[in-house]
Amino acid sequence: MDSLFNILIEVAVFLLLGFGYYSFQRKRIIRGETQELLYMLDELISLLNEFLDQKESESFYKNLNSFTQELEVALDESSLEKLNSSLTTYDTNGLPDSITHMITDIRQRLTFYNS
Repeated sequence: MDSLFNILIEVAVFLLLGFGYYSFQRKRIIRGETQELLYMLDELISLLNEFLDQKESESFYKNLNSFTQELEVALDESSLEKLNSSLTTYDTNGLPDSITHMITDIRQRLTFYNS
């Protein structure tokens, strides 16, 4: 009976250590993904600002400028919820392919991150 009790204690200790390691790794991965998303957002804002500088006289300038400002607020607050709502509501018609692909990639990562 003592050997069975010792085995159960060892299994419990290994399960506890395994769960602790899993929790630590999960937090580390999520933090890394969040930082990568924020870095991608910073790159997107830079691309949008460059695009806006070239297209000041276009009709979509005001909408795109407000969209860029919303993204900057989401970046400053590190708010993935605001980022998700801003990216899903904006229509990407008229934007260059590189910016459209980056927005799509960020949307996919946010969808994966939120699920």
